[in-house]
Amino acid sequence: MCCKKIIIAAVKGDDSFEEALTSPCRHIFLLKANINTAKQMVERCHNAGKRVYIHIDLAEGFGKDEASLQYISREVKPDGIISTRINVIRIARDLGLKTVFRVFLIDAQSMELALINIEKTHPDFVELMPGIAYEAIKTLKERSEANVIAGGFLRTRENLDSAFEVGAFACSTSNLSLWKTEYQ
Repeated sequence: MCCKKIIIAAVKGDDSFEEALTSPCRHIFLLKANINTAKQMVERCHNAGKRVYIHIDLAEGFGKDEASLQYISREVKPDGIISTRINVIRIARDLGLKTVFRVFLIDAQSMELALINIEKTHPDFVELMPGIAYEAIKTLKERSEANVIAGGFLRTRENLDSAFEVGAFACSTSNLSLWKTEYQ
């Protein structure tokens, strides 16, 4: 298990984007990208030494098909994508993009479906939502080899600590004050 505890800046708007660029976070999740600004945002992230992932399901102006993902890979050039859709994860992996499979857990059935889809698609990372579902993180880590990112409702240092304690690889949060959290 990796000792490094990673905080990911989950960016929802222009103000938090500027904060993320100057934050100690080395990874940025763009949750509100659009076809007109995505390339410039990705370039700015790379120029700031950050790795950047675009949430395809939430991005405006991009389709969720192979042609759109080819365009994103070739022209926008993010380090990876985030999606809840297994077909998008498969296509992105085939194009050489890193993949974050975002999973919303609401019950035991959603956990079983997540495990099946992880086995089918082999994403690089799985973002479990909500991130405060510590028992779910623990279960997924026990039953799969996925690198788990806890995301959603992580509002305090204690939330981060708890997610890391049960095996989260990283935590994504839109709480700007947590972006400066340091771990030894």
